[in-house]
Amino acid sequence: MSYDTIMNLEYYIFENLLERYSKILEERKKAEDEEMKKQEDKYSPETMMKQQQRNMPAMPKMPTVTMPKIK
Repeated sequence: MSYDTIMNLEYYIFENLLERYSKILEERKKAEDEEMKKQEDKYSPETMMKQQQRNMPAMPKMPTVTMPKIK
């Protein structure tokens, strides 16, 4: 909208227009924040470490060796 168009609007129309634009901006910011949160959770160091641990093969257990008794 051009400046002249905005200045020619009646006050209540201008006020409603500002409210609508404000709501749109708030919704966009909320959606953007949620997306950023998802990305942070997905690539956080803790999550990546857990994923690596799940993908690693299990280490074989060491055999138990008993020492013979000497009498």
